[in-house]
Amino acid sequence: MAPERVVLPTNVTPVHYSLKLVPNLETFVFTGEVAININVNEPTTEIQLNAKKLNISKASVIVGETTHKATSIDAAENQVATFKFGHTLPTGPAVLEIEFDGEINDRMNGFYRSQYKNKEGDTKYMAVTQFEACDARQAFPCWDEPSVKATFAISMVVPFELEALSNMPIKEMTAVEPDVKTVYFETTPIMSTYLVAFAVGDFEYIETTTTKLEKPVVCRVYTLPGLVEQGRFALEITPKILEYFAEIFGIAYPLPKLDHIAVPDFDAGAMENWGLITYRTVALLFDEKTSSAASKEQVASTVAHEIAHQ
Repeated sequence: MAPERVVLPTNVTPVHYSLKLVPNLETFVFTGEVAININVNEPTTEIQLNAKKLNISKASVIVGETTHKATSIDAAENQVATFKFGHTLPTGPAVLEIEFDGEINDRMNGFYRSQYKNKEGDTKYMAVTQFEACDARQAFPCWDEPSVKATFAISMVVPFELEALSNMPIKEMTAVEPDVKTVYFETTPIMSTYLVAFAVGDFEYIETTTTKLEKPVVCRVYTLPGLVEQGRFALEITPKILEYFAEIFGIAYPLPKLDHIAVPDFDAGAMENWGLITYRTVALLFDEKTSSAASKEQVASTVAHEIAHQ
């Protein structure tokens, strides 16, 4: 029997997440650190937030100049992690810091791995997220309820030869070791956890930019190596759809970029992650030589549907 999902208390609420992840596509384990700017809304000795299938090793709260280490960490019940502190946390701003690790799983939810064959016939993997409705908690401890919104600054430590993607454009990259880099992404607008997204893999992309919007939007289609031209049709229609929706809704697209990515193992048809839309391969890619007119129509419909969510 699946554990009951519980509604989190409102004694503490998040404002901003600074999330760092280190995924390993050979061991299928990721480590993570998150610093969550919180508001303590009433004095408390306990903080609860969502976590599922994560190993939480450390937790502490910084209030002003004082650090309060959690005296106990319980992440076993109902997908809720409970941190208890030896001192009462006063009302006001604070920072909750957590260290954790988890599995890049094969269940097509949370932070999961997708398998494919390269042109040499070797088995390879990419890692991608699927958080709707309540699976961000499998990737990092968070208030994983749609009504509890915050901003997110995400960074990922990955091998140099791989691409890292998230909701926002890359802010900067720094070398960690000769063959490892840290990719820092710009901070998101206020949003729900289920729309947070990231991906790591050997990707190729093609790019265009809107021409009729007040603020140009960079549009890309990401695929596995060798498939990028099959994303040409989706790329061509993306600026047209963005511009059309901006006109009929009277609302500008709020992010500086919009990426589509084709994922070999994907349970849904597509998912409207803000700024990084994920698709089952057949829902995004179209081969002019072999695909049918019905397939082309379906790609157009799916892309338009997901952009409408934006």
